[in-house]
Amino acid sequence: MRSTPPLCCRQTPGAVLSSGGVSTYNELAAAQMLAAALKAKGVELDESVPVIPQSAPAAMPPELMGHAGYYGSTAAQYQVEVSAGGVLTMRYLTYPSIPAQSFTYCADGTFRDASGAAYVWFVKESNGQTYLYQKAVSQLPELGVLPVSNYAAVKLPENPVSKEVRDRWTAAYSLDLLPMNEKYSSQVYLAITSSAEEMPELVPGYFGAARIVDGTSAQYELQIPGTGGRDGQDISLYDRNGVTWMEAGSGLYMDQHGAPDIFTGDGWSYTTIQENGYARWYHVGSAAGRTMTVQLPEDAGFWVYDADGQVTASSVLWDDTSADLPEGGLLVFAGAPGARFHLSFQETTKNLPLC
Repeated sequence: MRSTPPLCCRQTPGAVLSSGGVSTYNELAAAQMLAAALKAKGVELDESVPVIPQSAPAAMPPELMGHAGYYGSTAAQYQVEVSAGGVLTMRYLTYPSIPAQSFTYCADGTFRDASGAAYVWFVKESNGQTYLYQKAVSQLPELGVLPVSNYAAVKLPENPVSKEVRDRWTAAYSLDLLPMNEKYSSQVYLAITSSAEEMPELVPGYFGAARIVDGTSAQYELQIPGTGGRDGQDISLYDRNGVTWMEAGSGLYMDQHGAPDIFTGDGWSYTTIQENGYARWYHVGSAAGRTMTVQLPEDAGFWVYDADGQVTASSVLWDDTSADLPEGGLLVFAGAPGARFHLSFQETTKNLPLC
């Protein structure tokens, strides 16, 4: 039988909860809190900064040039070039505005950046795949040290497709896609993408990390240990009444051009969630400048966006029951199938002429 330790020897459990942010930073912040608590109890900690082993530049084996090509993970895709002089250049296709990074070949078989704080090398694994492995140590202000050691990306096999198919998927990248089957309280509504933002470059034959099969489907096939391979999704494209729809895993999205203008009637109207539970999206249209008041049903919510895709009102975030409708904006109503929102519209007070 396991005995219960005396009260003086019991440890009080602790936890750190976070809301939003980046999981890596949240973890480091929690580690700093733990370190502070241990120091307060007189516990000595080893806080030395990890050091990357040194290595000098050296002549590169010519066969490493064969590893040049496109590499990808669920987070990003890269174009990798390797010169005969031993310089590896990585260009970020997912974020074209980020300058290309250069690494120099060294005697230990790695390619190192100019700071000496990061290096990468090629790994040919037993599954026949070629990986780009990375190690780095970064100092983050107020958060301590972030060491990284993982498979960053895998080399993508060539996948030739016709120009017609390629153009179809390239066009899909420029669409403003609206989530249709997300819960009304989903954080996805905080990240509505605008085509005005930076557009990624596509790896030939791929849509993000998914291999293009034909004009309607792309399959996720990457094998990457760790976080670089998680959350991969098969993707489907199809047209419904002349509007492009996309399925990505369990998510369903519609091109915003398929959303009608909000109907204001004689100052009031209503909208009802579809039987399949899909959200109702509207363009503000001629209702711009009016104030919309919403009677919310149970288990439902609404969001309002300006022309730049920024949230200006939300029953979820701020318990809003009314909103000033911005020029060029969008609205979404989401909830259980059949949920009905009663709406009324008035001219915004600040826009009324003075008597």
